Amino acid sequence: MTAAAQPLQAAILPSGFVEDIVVRGLNFPTSFSMLPDGRILIGEKSGFVRIFKDGALLPTPFIDIRAQ
Repeated sequence: MTAAAQPLQAAILPSGFVEDIVVRGLNFPTSFSMLPDGRILIGEKSGFVRIFKDGALLPTPFIDIRAQ
């Protein structure tokens, strides 16, 4: 059995909405949680949890849960 990947199609947005990339450099983000102080925790499929703070993705993962 083989399957071919289909190219992604552009989203059709309602009038007045725009698509914007907020964070680059993530590997398969699967979840996120906004913290009261404005930071965003981002879970990656690999098991890393990253922090987006003050408009930038911090270079070091916050936590590594790959072994869990």
